[in-house]
Amino acid sequence: MPEINLGALKEMPEIRSKACNKLYHKREHCSTKLLSSYKGMVIAAIDLVKASGSMRCYLRDSGSSSIIKYSDEQEDPSDHGDGGGIPVFSCFSISFFEDLAGELVKMFTRELSLKRFLVMDLLFSTSMEDGRQEGIFSWSDDLYTGEFNDLRSTGMLVHDGFYLSPPQIMDWQSSDPSNREPLISPSHEVLQVYLTTWLADLNIEMNRVSEIFSVVGDAIGVKLA
Repeated sequence: MPEINLGALKEMPEIRSKACNKLYHKREHCSTKLLSSYKGMVIAAIDLVKASGSMRCYLRDSGSSSIIKYSDEQEDPSDHGDGGGIPVFSCFSISFFEDLAGELVKMFTRELSLKRFLVMDLLFSTSMEDGRQEGIFSWSDDLYTGEFNDLRSTGMLVHDGFYLSPPQIMDWQSSDPSNREPLISPSHEVLQVYLTTWLADLNIEMNRVSEIFSVVGDAIGVKLA
């Protein structure tokens, strides 16, 4: 803003400082919304992981009761919770549906990691441009309180659950963000790349997602969208 030519508006008293102040508050609001959006993605990933791991149903010890009881927790080691491998709904076993769910989990958690990388850089640059030293400077820092506990629930942490692996685009592995200096003031072109990357969902293979939804929808007799 200080370098922008305001033309005739430059004669207005304090126009530049007022505009800077307004842009500052706008940026703060956008940063809060960005972090909130990311947190919502983490919660969605947790729900997806929980759903993918809750397909099995185990028999419970009913004692002398004639009523058959079920649980989502295994009591008998010989009970695999899959009805002995019999088909469910139509012709597919529980294991088949679990494999499909695993594909979706892998795509969405990989995309979540990539978006986290973008959020980290954007929050860092905002913090530095505002002259604040506190903020998110490292890949190993929580973006919000309790983030790593949430990510642990998604299985995204490696090395005994204490380290977040580097972001990926499909099967291409990036370098470790911990060894990289974030951009203090990204150029307009860099921000355009960030925005395009965010909107493109590069790790989500939409054709495969549609195929999985079609297979599952046909199996259970419900159209998924």
